[in-house]
Amino acid sequence: MFSINVRFRASSVPGRAGRLYYQIVSNGQQYQLTTDYRVFPTEWDRKYERLIYPTDDPVRSDQLAVIERCLANGAARWQALLGNYATGDARTACSTTGPKTALTTFSPVGLISYGRRMAAMLRAGGQNRTAETYETALNRFEHYRGGYDVLLTDVSASLMMGFESYLREGRRLCRNTSSFYLRNLRAVYNRAVSDGLLQQAHPFAHVYTGVDKTARRALPLGAIRRIMGADLDCLPHLKRARDVFMFSFFTRGMSFVDLCYLRQSNLTRGVLTYRRRKTGQVLMIKWEPCMQRIVDRYRSPGNDHLLPLMLTAEDSYREYRNAERTVNRNLNRLGELLDLPLRLTMHVARHSWASVARSRNVPLAVISESMGHDSEQTTRIYLSTLDMSAIDRANHDIIKAL
Repeated sequence: MFSINVRFRASSVPGRAGRLYYQIVSNGQQYQLTTDYRVFPTEWDRKYERLIYPTDDPVRSDQLAVIERCLANGAARWQALLGNYATGDARTACSTTGPKTALTTFSPVGLISYGRRMAAMLRAGGQNRTAETYETALNRFEHYRGGYDVLLTDVSASLMMGFESYLREGRRLCRNTSSFYLRNLRAVYNRAVSDGLLQQAHPFAHVYTGVDKTARRALPLGAIRRIMGADLDCLPHLKRARDVFMFSFFTRGMSFVDLCYLRQSNLTRGVLTYRRRKTGQVLMIKWEPCMQRIVDRYRSPGNDHLLPLMLTAEDSYREYRNAERTVNRNLNRLGELLDLPLRLTMHVARHSWASVARSRNVPLAVISESMGHDSEQTTRIYLSTLDMSAIDRANHDIIKAL
């Protein structure tokens, strides 16, 4: 026979919350299964082994109620699962090498806590940008929830509709921004479904998770010429940002993250070869004199990068993000100086190259391959709002024909 009880382990640091865990007793031996739930010593009754609800803090009382419900559901699931062992011996279930990994998926999990563990795993695998987008969405959802989690099994269509209303009406965000948060929460939820933590209930079926057409993010060739020809010798920071922008444009709209990690070894026999960090696709670009001039201008002894954009040679994600913010901040200043019609960023270089290529009748398949897109549909999104002038000209010709 076996028994399952919830126990509290105080933190070794005074004043910090301790951890709750399951204690399983089987045939005179004890096993422990750690949970993600933490409470303060004042919130735990050691005599009766139960939570103590504060009388003067209703928000914290709600949080503890969720924790208590999670713990009860988890204990019931473990009870049913361990009951499948004829001998009642929990040794196999609690071993570190056997079914423990699979069994832990039956523990009740909150959407936010699961999402953050998922983000941590992505960071460990080098997928920092994806982890960052998940964390941003989770933080916004946690704020909506007043600081406490919700069980994955309690994620419902009404909850997500309420979150969407909070984003659109309470925070006055546009549909694309609210969709960004909802899409990332959906990705976390769907991953939990694929991990076997719950059955698919389609809680995102009644909220908008698409991508609306946005304002132009591309510049015509004339504006690109103005950027390239601007005299910025007295403004070295803006000149450096301009040159990085132009290098991206010259290299078929290379994304900043790929540009940032280029090394001397990527350039051999007049061909620049690199692997896109987002899709893993290998791209090859013929090396042109305009690219070489920019590289020569910023060559740094002892730094193996083609463009020494990062302050150190450690290739850290933080260094890359700092470099991106610095370049985009200076590009924004440059755009204001040149009175450009949109906010200048590195992504504008990518959109602009695609727009100019399309205006010169380059086939969609060629543009898609050149930019390293994983499908032509992605390229269509880039081009869907780029060149309205062509549509305007066509409309003018139709009206004239009447």
